[in-house]
Amino acid sequence: MGPDERFLGGVQRFASGWALTVAEVNGTSALVAHAARRVVAVASFELRDSRIAQVQVVVNPDKLVFADRQFAAMSPGA
Repeated sequence: MGPDERFLGGVQRFASGWALTVAEVNGTSALVAHAARRVVAVASFELRDSRIAQVQVVVNPDKLVFADRQFAAMSPGA
């Protein structure tokens, strides 16, 4: 098993049970991870020449409170 396969296996175990959606966050497209109807991570990407130049991931629950409220208000069951 190569390093890429080990990395992907680790990500799959870590993110088991997460639902991923694409949404606009702070004016840019981001990947939003939800678990048990809560936002658990937000990843945004900086592109240069159609390539990912930088990735910013927020997993701090204190910093995700606002995002969680915003997405909850947008969900159909709210």
